[in-house]
Amino acid sequence: MGRIVTAFATIFVLLGAGSVPAHAQEFDTDRPGFDYSNFDLERPDYRLCERTCNDDHRCRAWAYVKPGIQWSPSAPAKCWLKNTVPQAIAANCCISGKKEAQSELPSSAPDLEDLGDLRDLGTLD
Repeated sequence: MGRIVTAFATIFVLLGAGSVPAHAQEFDTDRPGFDYSNFDLERPDYRLCERTCNDDHRCRAWAYVKPGIQWSPSAPAKCWLKNTVPQAIAANCCISGKKEAQSELPSSAPDLEDLGDLRDLGTLD
């Protein structure tokens, strides 16, 4: 019986690992300072900035600046990646976020077939 519980707990953890969000969005918030990279976005979508931070091991926080805010009214949306988590301030120009604690588990779940047959555990005969 214990092996069944262990098997199902393992499946639950592996399948759930990829669904935990890596960031929490902070609308109308800026996190100024500690920038190590910035770039124009191809379209005004804060999730592009969030995703870039998520994919970069150096990134601890990010700030998305809405189009038309920095430098000129025709300026594109901009992403600022941070190597630490600066203090948050209220600012309607921006959407920011920070990485939450992440586990050592893989970011995508394996195929259930890779886990083997429960009969191999001696639980189903």
